Amino acid sequence: MKCPTLRELPPPPPGKTGWPWTEESPQLPEKMPDGSEWPRISIVTPSYNQGQFIEETIRSVLLQGYPNLEHIIIDGGSTDNSVEIIKKYEQWLTYWVSEPDKGQTDAIQKGFNLSTGVVWNWLNSDDLLEPLALQTIGNAYLNNPLATIYSGELTVFGTGETYLHPKCFEKLSDLICIWENWYTPQPSIFLSSNHVRKVNGLNISLRYAMDYELYLRLGKIPNFHTHDVDAPVARFRIHSLSKTSSQNLKFKEEILNVFDDFACKNISLMPKGWRKSRKIFNYHLSLDLAKSYSQNKLSFNSFIKNSIPFIFNIWNYRFFWSSLLSYISKNKQEKVVL
Repeated sequence: MKCPTLRELPPPPPGKTGWPWTEESPQLPEKMPDGSEWPRISIVTPSYNQGQFIEETIRSVLLQGYPNLEHIIIDGGSTDNSVEIIKKYEQWLTYWVSEPDKGQTDAIQKGFNLSTGVVWNWLNSDDLLEPLALQTIGNAYLNNPLATIYSGELTVFGTGETYLHPKCFEKLSDLICIWENWYTPQPSIFLSSNHVRKVNGLNISLRYAMDYELYLRLGKIPNFHTHDVDAPVARFRIHSLSKTSSQNLKFKEEILNVFDDFACKNISLMPKGWRKSRKIFNYHLSLDLAKSYSQNKLSFNSFIKNSIPFIFNIWNYRFFWSSLLSYISKNKQEKVVL
């Protein structure tokens, strides 16, 4: 499908301006200079009760000005106004459906199974593509058609300060201990469809770490490599209802489970120092769990209790000592006030 123009789309809601409400990416020529088609890019949007965001997401995809786009929306049976919004744009969608599913990962995999693009990605219904994102990725594919991953810059926005996410991992060893740098800016990581099919797609039993687990399997493909571009590609929205914010503990627990499974099966691929790295991540997870049990207020006694089992790995860890000194300082101040 050729992307529609701003004039062809329904008008934006009152008060909405800027990208992608009143701005669009320039239309690319229908054919490349040599007369061939642009690489087909497929975008899968899993959706469930995100009516307050999904229209902005859809418009950010449709207004790319890209001549060979597939946009597939898999809605899990939303009960808000999501379906009403999707129907406004259905003539420009390759496919959409609203029906119960087994969750976000199942929806993404359903969409991928329907896709025919040489490159694809999923864009959650609260995230956005940047202007010219698909042109950037299409050109990256033309320059390096054998890459496994095509990645640009990801902007994180929503609550608090807007910032750039760290760049995508470049090799498997950078990815394995993910918590050290969080090199998985998923909305800006476009994937070779052929390579994803080689590893049988997503693991639909996972709810949170499905991207991490997929990237680990892709990283084992012979000649795996990423193609990075220094250009904005996507925006990741932080808000109170997002899984990243509201279910952070479950995210970390599943990431650790995926890591342990990979380590068990691929011990020869594990980077130096991975055991200590895992224990430090588990240490943070134990503190997070303790906070959740005490309404996000970790007492000094609880901090010490949760630190003792990890003491041989954290005795020279800056975070442990700075936290300990903070508790001591706070305790002294409270005594002075008393």
